[in-house]
Parts: sequence; C-alpha cells; structure tokens
Amino acid sequence: MAIFVNSDSKVIVQGMTGAEGRKHSQLMLASGTNIVGGVTPGKGGQKVEFDSGTSVPVFGSVAVDTRVRLSGPKLRLNVV
Repeated sequence: MAIFVNSDSKVIVQGMTGAEGRKHSQLMLASGTNIVGGVTPGKGGQKVEFDSGTSVPVFGSVAVDTRVRLSGPKLRLNVV
C-alpha cells in the first residue's frame, strides 16, 4: 500500500509529546510536512514548540482533534 503525502496533506501525529514522537515530528516539519496537531491522552491543551519556531497544538484524543478541524486530517502517524 502506498501513502502519498503532498503539500495539501494535513498530518496529525499521535505520541508527539514523547521523545521519539518529537524527534520524528521535527524531521517531518524540516522536510515540509504540514503537521496540524498532535494527540497524546491526558496532554490536551498543550503546545509543542520545535526548533524551527513552529508551535503545534496537542489534543487529548483524535476525536477531539478532528472535531476542532472540521475538514479532518488526511493522514495519521503513530509513533510508539
């Protein structure tokens, strides 16, 4: 199965507040990925600041994230 991400794709990252999630989110932002939010249970309402100066909101669940963004994400990435 191929997954195509382009400049129009909206990406939410599950587990973005952890060390690995943060590292991979930073790499994705550096390559031009449009990360619109992160999801970590119990950490909704926070923001993650990246080296590039980008600030990404964190939601407590994917359901909350997609309700806030009515168009919903086109791709979800899980970082375990």
